[in-house]
Amino acid sequence: MFQRGVRRGEVLRDADHEAIFAAVAGAMYFRVLVMGQPVDERWINRVVDAFELG
Repeated sequence: MFQRGVRRGEVLRDADHEAIFAAVAGAMYFRVLVMGQPVDERWINRVVDAFELG
């Protein structure tokens, strides 16, 4: 998954792919199991925006 993103220029080659995956998986876990909320397209876009904007 990350290699395709690197090839398309969407993910930095030097990025820590394991840490990125853990952060996203953790956010999804928290959203679903702790908050009891769905992982919908709107939420995904918010998370992506947060990562892009810092």
